[in-house]
Formats: sequence, structure tokens, C-alpha cells
Amino acid sequence: MDYNTEDILGKLQHKDKFKSTTTLKFKRDIIEILSNGFEGNILEIGANTGNTTVVLALMGKILNKKVYSFEFVPSHISKATERCKSFGLECDIIHKDVYKEKWDIDNIGCVFIDCVHTEKCFEQDIENAIKITSWTSKPILLVHDYGLQLLDGESISNVIKRNDKKYVVEKYIGENNNWNPVGTGKVIDWEGVQLKTV
Repeated sequence: MDYNTEDILGKLQHKDKFKSTTTLKFKRDIIEILSNGFEGNILEIGANTGNTTVVLALMGKILNKKVYSFEFVPSHISKATERCKSFGLECDIIHKDVYKEKWDIDNIGCVFIDCVHTEKCFEQDIENAIKITSWTSKPILLVHDYGLQLLDGESISNVIKRNDKKYVVEKYIGENNNWNPVGTGKVIDWEGVQLKTV
């Protein structure tokens, strides 16, 4: 099968029409970041229906890396698995409650977090991501919905700003303005970030 990235991106849903995914620019930024290479395999936290999972699986195929995803909703697991298969790509999508169960996969060098967007849940996600990638000196930590503010005022950006002794923004990714037209919550900053540990 031909793995033309632009052709595959053209067949995926993006945030301008489907609220539960990332923008086209965010997906392109993931491809660019991962193309620079890294140690270990890829883990996604929150597959939803697999539009960004396909991008991670594509990069796994290109870079000869295994790709895993933790997802809690069974119907999302089915849809994400089918979406990857429709492109001839593989991702081991594992049914898991990431807030109650151990993240039990070794050799992970890249974690993409797009799960429950409360401050408490994200703080747990990023701590687990740092733990699971601690074996490598240069982990890739990618976060979606950085600049989304929930109705109660919570945001992932708040967590990152108050934990600046543990991790900081290395790079802003995705769109900067008007990137959530069909979603809920107020856009207050960039769509996503790449973090680095301090």
C-alpha cells in the first residue's frame, strides 16, 4: 500500500467538521515532530474514533515502531481499529481506564495525550507519561487541547503553567486561533503543545 501522507490526511476527519479530533495542522505538526526520530514506540491516550490514531499508526509504519492506544469506550475502540485497518495500518488499541489502571507498556518514547480534559485528569496523564518515558533522555510528550477552557474555567494550560518546575512547553503545535468551531469550551490559547521535562 502507498503511504502518501497528504493522501491519507485528505481522507481523515479534522476539527473543522468533527469536534472529537485534531485539526489538519495539528496532524501535520505531529508528522513533522515524529519525523525527526526518537527512541522507543508510540502510545496514545484517548483514541476516540481514530482520526489522529491513523496519523500515529502511519508514523509507526514509516519509522518501524509499534503504536499503542489506551481507550475506554468500546465503540471507539472498534471504530478506531477499523479506521486504521482501512488504511492498512496497525495500532494496538487497548481497553483501559487510564485513571484506575496501570500504564503497563514498556519501551514508550512518545506519548500523545488527548483524553479527559479536566485539570485533575490531565495532571495524572502527564505524570504517567513522564514515568513511562523516563528511560529515554529525550521523550516526546504531545498534548492536545492545551488552549481549551472548560465551562468551569479548568484548562490544561493551567496545569502546565503551575508545574513549570517539572515540565515546560517546548513547542506550540496545531492552530493558534479559532481551532474549535464545532467543539465545546472556549479557545484561550494554542491547540496543542509539545512538552519537555525540566
